[in-house]
Amino acid sequence: MLARVNARLLREDAGIRQVTVAGALGVPQSQVSAWESGRSEPRTEAGYRWARFVCGLERHAEVSAELREAA
Repeated sequence: MLARVNARLLREDAGIRQVTVAGALGVPQSQVSAWESGRSEPRTEAGYRWARFVCGLERHAEVSAELREAA
């Protein structure tokens, strides 16, 4: 199970739309919405890609914060 992060907020902060994520993962936009809201958990290969995507968003947010602090 993914750590409880706010995937929706991370995605929005990165400027990425749900429909874009859904298309890249090959799932309906409603599935991305369900994963973000916690109504369902990713359990397929697409779910594995979703987890990697969310981890990437977390790293992006960390690096962005570090760059802001360094400026």
